[in-house]
Amino acid sequence: MLAQEIVIVVVSKKADFTWLVQEVAGADFLKKPVFLLVQEDTEFKPGILGDLEFIRFAPDQIEQAFLPLIEGLREIGFSFT
Repeated sequence: MLAQEIVIVVVSKKADFTWLVQEVAGADFLKKPVFLLVQEDTEFKPGILGDLEFIRFAPDQIEQAFLPLIEGLREIGFSFT
């Protein structure tokens, strides 16, 4: 994770939230930008990640998260030209 500029996490019904929370907490500690894409019908309890914003998407429609993700990347300085 040290070599990565950003962290993108997809939270779905199939995800094991235990390690996801630990990894995201580590990225947040390292001051890495974190993007959480969370499936709407998932019972994800963010715990210590409660201060982070989530990009929600409908089941089987993760593409709904792409535009907000790109907008978020632009907000932190990424350029797509």
